[in-house]
Amino acid sequence: MWSSPARGRSRTSTNCRSVFSRPPHLDWIRREVPGVPVDERRFRPNILVRTPPGTPPFVEDEWIGREATVGDTLRIAFLRSSERCVMTDQAQRDLPHSPLILRTIARAHDNRLDALARIVIPGTAHVGDRLVLDGTRAAAIAS
Repeated sequence: MWSSPARGRSRTSTNCRSVFSRPPHLDWIRREVPGVPVDERRFRPNILVRTPPGTPPFVEDEWIGREATVGDTLRIAFLRSSERCVMTDQAQRDLPHSPLILRTIARAHDNRLDALARIVIPGTAHVGDRLVLDGTRAAAIAS
Protein backbone atom coordinates (compact mmCIF):
# COMPACT_ATOMS: atom_id res chain seq x y z
CA MET A 1 0.00 0.00 0.00
CA TRP A 2 1.35 3.37 -0.98
CA SER A 3 -0.20 6.21 0.96
CA SER A 4 0.26 9.85 1.86
CA PRO A 5 1.38 11.01 5.32
CA ALA A 6 -1.28 11.07 8.01
CA ARG A 7 -3.49 14.14 8.12
CA GLY A 8 -1.75 17.00 9.88
CA ARG A 9 1.75 15.67 9.23
CA SER A 10 4.21 17.53 7.08
CA ARG A 11 4.53 16.58 3.40
CA THR A 12 8.31 16.43 3.27
CA SER A 13 10.58 14.59 0.91
CA THR A 14 9.76 11.38 2.79
CA ASN A 15 6.49 11.41 0.86
CA CYS A 16 8.41 11.32 -2.42
CA ARG A 17 9.00 8.04 -4.22
CA SER A 18 11.83 7.42 -6.63
CA VAL A 19 10.61 6.26 -10.06
CA PHE A 20 13.36 4.80 -12.25
CA SER A 21 12.93 3.65 -15.86
CA ARG A 22 14.55 0.43 -16.96
CA PRO A 23 16.28 -0.37 -19.30
CA PRO A 24 17.14 3.14 -20.67
CA HIS A 25 19.23 4.34 -17.72
CA LEU A 26 21.07 1.09 -17.17
CA ASP A 27 21.88 0.67 -20.86
CA TRP A 28 23.10 4.27 -21.09
CA ILE A 29 25.36 3.94 -18.03
CA ARG A 30 26.75 0.63 -19.31
CA ARG A 31 27.69 2.31 -22.60
CA GLU A 32 29.30 5.26 -20.80
CA VAL A 33 31.30 3.21 -18.28
CA PRO A 34 32.00 -0.15 -19.92
CA GLY A 35 33.40 -2.79 -17.62
CA VAL A 36 31.72 -1.37 -14.51
CA PRO A 37 28.92 -3.54 -13.08
CA VAL A 38 25.70 -1.51 -13.32
CA ASP A 39 22.54 -2.57 -11.52
CA GLU A 40 19.37 -0.74 -10.46
CA ARG A 41 20.18 -1.56 -6.81
CA ARG A 42 22.75 1.24 -6.95
CA PHE A 43 19.91 3.77 -7.36
CA ARG A 44 17.47 2.43 -4.71
CA PRO A 45 14.25 3.10 -6.65
CA ASN A 46 10.86 2.71 -5.01
CA ILE A 47 9.17 2.06 -8.35
CA LEU A 48 11.04 0.45 -11.21
CA VAL A 49 9.34 0.93 -14.59
CA ARG A 50 10.06 -1.26 -17.60
CA THR A 51 9.73 1.06 -20.59
CA PRO A 52 9.33 -0.01 -24.24
CA PRO A 53 12.41 -0.77 -26.36
CA GLY A 54 13.96 2.36 -27.82
CA THR A 55 12.96 4.61 -24.90
CA PRO A 56 15.73 7.20 -24.48
CA PRO A 57 17.57 7.71 -21.19
CA PHE A 58 16.26 10.49 -18.96
CA VAL A 59 12.70 9.92 -20.20
CA GLU A 60 11.47 10.84 -16.71
CA ASP A 61 12.35 14.47 -17.46
CA GLU A 62 9.26 14.50 -19.69
CA TRP A 63 7.10 13.27 -16.80
CA ILE A 64 7.82 16.20 -14.44
CA GLY A 65 4.64 18.17 -13.77
CA ARG A 66 2.40 15.31 -14.90
CA GLU A 67 0.41 12.61 -13.12
CA ALA A 68 0.16 8.86 -13.66
CA THR A 69 -1.98 5.96 -12.51
CA VAL A 70 -0.30 2.79 -11.29
CA GLY A 71 -2.46 -0.34 -11.30
CA ASP A 72 -6.13 0.25 -10.54
CA THR A 73 -6.05 2.99 -7.92
CA LEU A 74 -2.62 4.40 -7.07
CA ARG A 75 -2.18 7.91 -8.47
CA ILE A 76 1.17 9.73 -8.39
CA ALA A 77 2.36 13.20 -9.42
CA PHE A 78 5.88 13.65 -10.76
CA LEU A 79 7.52 16.58 -8.98
CA ARG A 80 11.16 16.79 -9.99
CA SER A 81 14.19 14.78 -10.93
CA SER A 82 16.29 13.24 -8.20
CA GLU A 83 19.82 14.38 -7.49
CA ARG A 84 22.05 11.36 -7.07
CA CYS A 85 24.50 11.00 -4.17
CA VAL A 86 27.64 9.00 -3.47
CA MET A 87 25.57 5.95 -2.54
CA THR A 88 25.45 5.11 -6.25
CA ASP A 89 29.21 4.57 -6.10
CA GLN A 90 29.33 2.46 -2.95
CA ALA A 91 30.01 -1.26 -2.91
CA GLN A 92 26.81 -3.27 -2.42
CA ARG A 93 26.87 -7.04 -2.01
CA ASP A 94 28.32 -8.17 -5.34
CA LEU A 95 28.70 -4.65 -6.79
CA PRO A 96 32.14 -3.08 -6.33
CA HIS A 97 32.79 0.56 -5.44
CA SER A 98 32.83 2.69 -8.60
CA PRO A 99 33.10 6.50 -8.60
CA LEU A 100 32.72 6.48 -12.39
CA ILE A 101 28.94 6.02 -12.18
CA LEU A 102 28.17 9.21 -10.25
CA ARG A 103 30.79 11.15 -12.21
CA THR A 104 29.13 10.08 -15.46
CA ILE A 105 25.65 11.05 -14.27
CA ALA A 106 26.94 14.42 -13.02
CA ARG A 107 28.70 15.19 -16.31
CA ALA A 108 25.88 14.14 -18.60
CA HIS A 109 22.73 15.12 -16.72
CA ASP A 110 23.54 17.57 -13.92
CA ASN A 111 23.79 14.74 -11.35
CA ARG A 112 20.12 13.83 -11.85
CA LEU A 113 18.63 10.45 -12.66
CA ASP A 114 15.01 9.28 -12.25
CA ALA A 115 11.97 11.22 -11.03
CA LEU A 116 10.50 11.89 -7.62
CA ALA A 117 6.76 11.47 -7.32
CA ARG A 118 4.27 12.11 -4.53
CA ILE A 119 1.15 10.13 -3.87
CA VAL A 120 -2.03 11.85 -5.01
CA ILE A 121 -4.43 8.95 -4.38
CA PRO A 122 -3.24 6.05 -2.17
CA GLY A 123 -3.32 2.55 -3.59
CA THR A 124 -1.45 -0.71 -3.98
CA ALA A 125 1.16 -1.34 -6.66
CA HIS A 126 2.14 -4.83 -7.75
CA VAL A 127 4.90 -6.16 -9.98
CA GLY A 128 3.53 -6.14 -13.53
CA ASP A 129 1.02 -3.32 -12.91
CA ARG A 130 0.81 -0.70 -15.59
CA LEU A 131 2.01 2.85 -15.07
CA VAL A 132 -0.11 5.04 -17.30
CA LEU A 133 1.11 8.59 -17.69
CA ASP A 134 -1.75 10.97 -18.42
CA GLY A 135 -2.27 11.06 -22.17
CA THR A 136 0.14 8.21 -23.02
CA ARG A 137 0.40 4.46 -23.40
CA ALA A 138 1.23 2.23 -20.45
CA ALA A 139 4.60 0.96 -19.26
CA ALA A 140 4.89 -1.98 -16.87
CA ILE A 141 6.16 -1.93 -13.30
CA ALA A 142 9.24 -4.16 -13.46
CA SER A 143 10.13 -7.03 -11.20
